Amino acid sequence: MLFPQFANTGRLQKHGTARNRQWILQEDSHSGSESEIQGVIQYKLTISSTDYPDWPYDARLVLRCNYQENQAHIEISIANIGISTFSWTGGLHPYFLVDLLNTKIYGLKTSPQEDIYRPQEPIQSKDALTFDEAAYESLFNTNEPLNVVTPTKSIALSMKGFNQWMIWNPGEEGAKAVKDLPNEDWCKFICIEPTVVTNPVILKPNQQWSGSLNIRITPHQMN
Repeated sequence: MLFPQFANTGRLQKHGTARNRQWILQEDSHSGSESEIQGVIQYKLTISSTDYPDWPYDARLVLRCNYQENQAHIEISIANIGISTFSWTGGLHPYFLVDLLNTKIYGLKTSPQEDIYRPQEPIQSKDALTFDEAAYESLFNTNEPLNVVTPTKSIALSMKGFNQWMIWNPGEEGAKAVKDLPNEDWCKFICIEPTVVTNPVILKPNQQWSGSLNIRITPHQMN
């Protein structure tokens, strides 16, 4: 979870502090056979106003995932449990196993886009987003569903609560600077994040916000 700051949009470390904290496991249950497994896993994180001088607020985060074969529902709820109003940006941070150079993402054709690496280049409308060896990081101002098509499967993604998609891959050269990523593995994944970036969420005391990501995988029939 990226919270309470997306990337370098504030005074905190990149992507905020929540992803570097120790979350408390509240539930971990599953049932069914190996081929028909279903389950629930839930974590909680409490942030105190004394934890970070640059973000002196009290918040409670609950991250819950319901899953079964080829699908998952991930939901994050964020509550202001303090006495002061706060705002935040962030999002979920899922990675998907794909053959990147043979992957296409549909659903972004008419969406306004901010390209982090090439901000001055005109945005080209395409039926499908494709990738090469170059680093890619773009923020799309849409919450419309996406369809990620690879040679072996399609991944349908939809969000609620969030309002922008961030899509990222470090590329062949950029992967060399990622310490926990083998150099040759840059082309085996894509990060597709439901986010809130441009318009921060404002939470007054006792208010709560929730957002979710639905994932459904359809394997392709092999001839």
